[in-house]
Amino acid sequence: MSKIICWIYGILNPKYVALGGPDFRKECIGAIRDNLYASLPHNMLAEILHSPDIRHDYYEGMAFLTAGRIFDDVQFLKE
Repeated sequence: MSKIICWIYGILNPKYVALGGPDFRKECIGAIRDNLYASLPHNMLAEILHSPDIRHDYYEGMAFLTAGRIFDDVQFLKE
């Protein structure tokens, strides 16, 4: 798990990494974080979060990013 997250850091440089799902135990985050601290420079590390429903978070995030792109150029004018 730590190697996969290291690759994600190297490619995307995310601010947060959410781990979760029905079979993921929240207690594992500490061990994963310790392995990452040993492998990567501290300024490169993102915050690791636990999410019980990772699919919901994925869809919420995609909806937020899509709405941001769509409405970024929209300006409301008062006439």
